[in-house]
Amino acid sequence: MTDKNVSIMNIGSMGYLPQVFKKIENEKKLNIVYLGGSITMGCNATKTELRYVDRSAKWWQTNFPDAKISYFNAGIGATTSQFGVARVQEHVLDKQPDLVFVEFSVNDSSSPLFMETVFFTIQAQMHRVYITLSVCTMTCLSSV
Repeated sequence: MTDKNVSIMNIGSMGYLPQVFKKIENEKKLNIVYLGGSITMGCNATKTELRYVDRSAKWWQTNFPDAKISYFNAGIGATTSQFGVARVQEHVLDKQPDLVFVEFSVNDSSSPLFMETVFFTIQAQMHRVYITLSVCTMTCLSSV
């Protein structure tokens, strides 16, 4: 079993995060994609710079001032992780990210049937990204 498979099977694995730090220190660049719903889009943020996407990108820029940090906000309001799977190619893989944040927690229903499909949907997203991109770290944000 490869490390990628272990990361997919063990929620909370931090196995790939050190690779992100190594890349940014060695190559002086980092490409981040944020995939999600309205929270990712920045709904209800009073200013653009207060969206979590912009705040976390600013953290990388502040802590690695010599690196070029690029990011793509693929947040679309009122969408679920099931719709997110359909967007993985265009909004994630085509961007060739080093780091991906996934957030659909508000829009994913908490019904037992939906929760079962959500788990497999997110697992499918992660697996597709991991097998396509050689070095990529994914972080799933959820409050469900």
